[in-house]
Amino acid sequence: MLKIFLNDLCIFTDVSEPRQYLVQSLSMLSSRQPGLVTHLVEQLSPDHRTTLNSYLQKYNVQIA
Repeated sequence: MLKIFLNDLCIFTDVSEPRQYLVQSLSMLSSRQPGLVTHLVEQLSPDHRTTLNSYLQKYNVQIA
């Protein structure tokens, strides 16, 4: 079970596909803060960047 805190409110959610949840969350963040996620991804090691890009492709998700 994952705990998410939003304005001091704890939200419990089941995450069946953590990788999909990760890339969808990054996509939402990137739409709210254009350029931020891209900048952070650029700082990842090449192996981690490749892995993240494979998740983005697998779940058909884009980041801004």
